[in-house]
Amino acid sequence: MQAIEHLVHEINQYTALAEEVYASTINSEQIAEQTLETAKGVIVPLKFQ
Repeated sequence: MQAIEHLVHEINQYTALAEEVYASTINSEQIAEQTLETAKGVIVPLKFQ
């Protein structure tokens, strides 16, 4: 029984870690999109100078 409890604990830890990685990935994607939009606003006017 103790082995099963240990396994469940390990799975829960990996699940929590996977959720954190997923949230971080989503956050990074949002930052990349914002950076791209900002860069477009800066680079496009430079082409016409």
